[in-house]
Amino acid sequence: MNIIELELKIDNILKELKAAFEEAKQLDAERIALEKLNYSISDREKKLVERELTVKQKEDDIASQKKYIDTQTEDAQRTLARITLEKEGLNNLEDRKIQLDKEQAQLDADKQSLETFKKEKEEFNQQRTAFEEEKKLFAREKLAMLESQQLLAQRENNIKLQEEKLDKIERMTQI
Repeated sequence: MNIIELELKIDNILKELKAAFEEAKQLDAERIALEKLNYSISDREKKLVERELTVKQKEDDIASQKKYIDTQTEDAQRTLARITLEKEGLNNLEDRKIQLDKEQAQLDADKQSLETFKKEKEEFNQQRTAFEEEKKLFAREKLAMLESQQLLAQRENNIKLQEEKLDKIERMTQI
């Protein structure tokens, strides 16, 4: 039952209560009129008393129904408030899940970037090692070139010296 149906029932019950109250007033007025006429208790007064009891019983029933409806309305409002709180909690959980999904996606992207960086670093280290080897090789070649130049210069000096000796010997033999 929703609140509008409850309110309509309450309105109907209140209308019946008013009608019964008006009827009770009318009966009470009739009873008072009869008392003024000094009639003894008659069947009519007994009916009025019975009607008053019936009206009182209906009023009590209406009051208990109204109390029941009020209790149900309060329970429905509390339930609605709990549902609203749970819905907000679920929305917060959903927002948190979306945030965690975004963070997970970022983490995955960061992991992939890290793997790429590690591969690039390894390639760089390999290139650097190869470059160091080439540098050492060039240094050895340079050293070897210097040694060969020194040997060549020494040979040229030796050849010059030998040529000078030969020239001297030739000059000496020519003299």
